[in-house]
Amino acid sequence: MTAIINPMGVPSTALPSVEEVTDPSGNNAAPSVGGSYYLCINPAKFGPIEAVKARSDAYVEAVQNCPPRPNQSVRVPGSIGYQRLLARSQEVEVLSHHWNPFFEGIAGKYGLSEAQLREGFAAEGKNFLSD
Repeated sequence: MTAIINPMGVPSTALPSVEEVTDPSGNNAAPSVGGSYYLCINPAKFGPIEAVKARSDAYVEAVQNCPPRPNQSVRVPGSIGYQRLLARSQEVEVLSHHWNPFFEGIAGKYGLSEAQLREGFAAEGKNFLSD
């Protein structure tokens, strides 16, 4: 949806820094990462907020109640993460095709490596999983 709203967005492999985003002169402008546009919608513009919430919940429920394909499940984006938040899980799943680009681009930009982060988490008694 946001690509339709902003067709001039340029995919990039690195997120812009805070400085690049907040520089009013635009001299530090960086392209957006493909698929990571920020879209903010005021749901109250679609009617009374309780009615909007009810329609949204009904839509999600209808999707979740669709019969799945054989050996598949029906999921709604964010539902697994939401369930983990409710369970107060400390686990964060990272897709394997996001793992290396993160360390090559974003973390690497700040001199961080996977080994450094693993050591830091271990020192705090936390688990750091890659898959």
